[in-house]
Amino acid sequence: NDTTTQNVVLTKYGFEKKVTAIERATDQTWTGDGAKPLQGVDFTIYNVTANYWTSPKDYQGSFIFNSTPVAATGTTNDEGQLTLELPTKSKDANGKTRAAVYLFHEINPRAGYNTSADFWLTLPAKAAADGNVYVYPKNVQKTTYERTFVTKDAETKEVLEGAGFNISNSDGKFLKLTDKDGKNVSINEGFIDVLDNNYRLTWVAKSDATVFTSDKDGKFGLNGFDDNTTTYTAVETKVPDGYVGAANTDFKADNSSSDILNAPKGVLPH
Repeated sequence: NDTTTQNVVLTKYGFEKKVTAIERATDQTWTGDGAKPLQGVDFTIYNVTANYWTSPKDYQGSFIFNSTPVAATGTTNDEGQLTLELPTKSKDANGKTRAAVYLFHEINPRAGYNTSADFWLTLPAKAAADGNVYVYPKNVQKTTYERTFVTKDAETKEVLEGAGFNISNSDGKFLKLTDKDGKNVSINEGFIDVLDNNYRLTWVAKSDATVFTSDKDGKFGLNGFDDNTTTYTAVETKVPDGYVGAANTDFKADNSSSDILNAPKGVLPH
C-alpha cells in the first residue's frame, strides 16, 4: 500500500437544527442519522502543517488567506461527498518533515444553510477497511422565507400567464438569481425553488435583474429570502397583451401569497 498519501472522504450533511459536535473516528462511516446530504458545497483545503507544528498545543485553526498553501479544492457531489488524495507528510516552518496537517474551509455553503465551522485533520489518520479516512463537517439549516404572487384579470379574476416582474429593495437595487458560481440561471417562470436548486440571491442594477414571469396558473415567486422584515417591491416590466400594467406592489417575504391585478385596456370604438 502507498502510505505517502491517503484518500480523505468528506461527507456533508445538512441538519434542521443545531447538532452536538462529535469527534467521530476517521475509520468509521456515518449515515448522518437521517440528515440530508448536501450537494454543491465548495471547500478549500489548506496545508497548515507549518502553522500547526510551530506550537501544536496552541493551534486553533488559523490560516492566512492568499498566503497559506492550498492543498486542494473541490465540490460535494450528489451524495454530499468530496474525495481527496492528500500527502501524509509535509514540512514544518523549519523544513523538517512532519505529519501533514490540513484545514478544511467551506467557501460556498448550500442555499438555506449556515457555513460549517473550519476543522483540521492530521495525516496519516486511522483508515477504514476500504482504506479511506472519513470526515463529517455539518451544516445547520437557517430560517428562510418565501413569497408568491398570482397575476389575474382585474375584472374576471382569470389568471394571466406571461406577466413579467422585477423585484427591487429599499436601496433601489434589483434581484438577480444566479447559480452558486455566479452564472445566470435560465429558469424564471412560475415559483422558483432557490433552496432546492442551490441558487443565490444578489442585488444589481435594473438592467441586469431577473425577470420573474407568471406561469399558466398565473403564479410567480421564490423562496430563499433570509429576511422577513424588509419591504420589497414587485415592478411589472412585461404586461400581457390587452392589459394595463399593474401598480407597483410592496411586499414582505412572509411566506404568504397575494394577487396582482391587471386591468383590461379600454378600447375605443373605431
